[in-house]
Amino acid sequence: MTKEYVAHEKIGGTLACVIANGNHFGKTPYSEWKVLIGDVPSDDLSRNFRVQLGIETEQLNAKFFQMRSGLHVDRSAEARGLHQGINEDYLVCQPDGFVSGPGANRSLFEAKHTNHMSSMEIQIDRYFPQLQHNMYVTETKSAFISVIFGNQDPEYCEIMRDDEWLSR
Repeated sequence: MTKEYVAHEKIGGTLACVIANGNHFGKTPYSEWKVLIGDVPSDDLSRNFRVQLGIETEQLNAKFFQMRSGLHVDRSAEARGLHQGINEDYLVCQPDGFVSGPGANRSLFEAKHTNHMSSMEIQIDRYFPQLQHNMYVTETKSAFISVIFGNQDPEYCEIMRDDEWLSR
């Protein structure tokens, strides 16, 4: 059940990280602007092993998140499809799923796979702009980030939406 990426030429979660951090995996606001205006083609990530590994492990990550948290992850095509901002049609996101459960509000699910030397704090810091952006677009109040570190068991953390951070 591989997610089909939808090319959208709008501000998505990855671009939110680039804008907020000034550099995200070698991408800068200027380099991404050049892609958006059509001066430079977007990267073909189909042969990028690390990107493909992350995509391939999303379902396994979600499975273990469900077992450990007792919450359900909706990874349907609709949940993982392109979501557009209600008031800003130039804002979009493609989440890895949505979390629900008894007594829980609908939350985002974001799966990551990184090296074994990283930490949850580093991953939260790296993806905080993406999580905040995606929560804003989907009008959710929290997001669960679940991270596989190398070949270790996944860890997860709930991040709350920060409207003050978003307004900045």
